[in-house]
Amino acid sequence: MSKRTRFSVEEKYEAVKKCLQGEISITSMSKQLGIQFETIKTWIVRWEHNGLQGLKEKHTNKKYSDALKRKAVEARLVSKDTIQEVLRTYQISSTSVLNQWISKYTNGEVSKLTNPSRGKSNMYYPGRKTTFKERLEIAQFTIAHEKNYQLAIETYQVSYNQVYSWVQKYQALGEDALQDRRGRS
Repeated sequence: MSKRTRFSVEEKYEAVKKCLQGEISITSMSKQLGIQFETIKTWIVRWEHNGLQGLKEKHTNKKYSDALKRKAVEARLVSKDTIQEVLRTYQISSTSVLNQWISKYTNGEVSKLTNPSRGKSNMYYPGRKTTFKERLEIAQFTIAHEKNYQLAIETYQVSYNQVYSWVQKYQALGEDALQDRRGRS
């Protein structure tokens, strides 16, 4: 397997062309080139948006508006669009850029996601300690509101990670899954 990190525009184009024409699967191409599956998918998205120009190495970072960042993150987390759908819709340069925004969003680092001069938006909250009753109430509230995580975050001032985790646990295992069992043997 190759350990290369740089590919020419022509090499990227050949890989994209073979995948799009069905000559080889994206998985097989990623193994053949020794790179991640997502890298090939990113090349395909760039090709579809900008042709050969999209496959050229970028030497400057693309700038994105705060509104676009927020919309893209919410499309991925709330609307459950796939990563590739979000990359295409918002013309984001790579999966890693989107993943960084999601990480900052879910960890309450709004000042790093948006322009710091605008102040902290009330839609981002760091994780906080909660009681069993609160976790149960928040999970039930979120489910009752068609899994509107943003509404739960704003209403209860907790992080996205917390709400998402509680809803998943509650749906999979019921109320008891929301008990805090840390420190117990």
